[in-house]
Amino acid sequence: MKIGIPYEDNVYENRVSITPYAVNVLRRQNHQVFVTVDAGLKSGFSNDEYKKNGATIVQSNFDLYNNSELIVKVNPPESQELNYLKEGHTIMAFFNFITNPTLVEVLSKKKITAISYELISKDGLFPIVDSMSRIAGKLSFSIGSELLSKPNSGKGVLLGGSPSASRSKIVIIGAGTAGKELIKLGIQTGSRVSVFDTDITKLNNMNHEFPSIETFYPYHNLLISQLKNADLVLGATSAYKKKVKKMISNEMLKMMEPRSVFIDLTTPCGGISESSRMTDLGKPTYLHNDIYHYCVPNIAASVPKTASNALSTNILPFLILITEGYMDKSQGLMDAISINKGKVDEYLQNKNGDPQSRVAIPY
Repeated sequence: MKIGIPYEDNVYENRVSITPYAVNVLRRQNHQVFVTVDAGLKSGFSNDEYKKNGATIVQSNFDLYNNSELIVKVNPPESQELNYLKEGHTIMAFFNFITNPTLVEVLSKKKITAISYELISKDGLFPIVDSMSRIAGKLSFSIGSELLSKPNSGKGVLLGGSPSASRSKIVIIGAGTAGKELIKLGIQTGSRVSVFDTDITKLNNMNHEFPSIETFYPYHNLLISQLKNADLVLGATSAYKKKVKKMISNEMLKMMEPRSVFIDLTTPCGGISESSRMTDLGKPTYLHNDIYHYCVPNIAASVPKTASNALSTNILPFLILITEGYMDKSQGLMDAISINKGKVDEYLQNKNGDPQSRVAIPY
């Protein structure tokens, strides 16, 4: 099969979907791999590394799309790339179609097969999304720490606190992968941690693994009481194939201490706060009701080498299934096909039932 790894045109996307190590695996299986010049440069992978592992370097994304059958991306295709797509192409990416209906129309009209990373599952887990969620959870702690510091006009609180000083408070909405990583770091530094989720089984499991945390069903009054004294709030819920529910109102934000920090990983699904709006790594934060908001969806792109290695490792097994003709044998892959030769997945037409809560999908 002819596989293409394009340069990500989004100026704030530093990752590459497939590393040179994975290219080597694909070449050993006799697949052709095309890589747009400098596609891996921002992640620390040179053109020479790709060449040494068997890739053919092409000079533009136009050439890459022209030569490839299967396109493996990170972000959804940019407007120019949509012009390069033609009937018969298969493309993999973090599509987040629920907040991008126009892209659905374009790809379906072109009769493209689109495979969404955020929907690829195995044994009930979402390995590609989880790999980015782990990084996002860890980054949330360091980002929160930085924004809370006085030099960054924060409230001057150290996450974890210090002897003879009150402990900091972290509130996590969503007991998924990202939330779990933040819990670990919060506990290690001595922070008080509260976790909200609608899935009682998840809460019980979290409580069993981390006995020092508090877990709650997100009753309105309980959420307000916890937000009032929170230093860092993490939004890490999502709904399966649907927009997330708005759980934090502007009025609730006004009850929080000024210059507290709210990190929302759910903006690809619409955001859990009325105040959430997507930002980027160029200008990641804004103040709303005197609360710092950090709403970068591709948060893992700030550590591109780590993220690209994780992404590539988790994409590769599914990529091999596709290239070897076993896609229809993997239910996890079949469920992730949102558009196929003009046929649009039912969820894009909002015909499915009640959404199921799972981890957030920072891509």
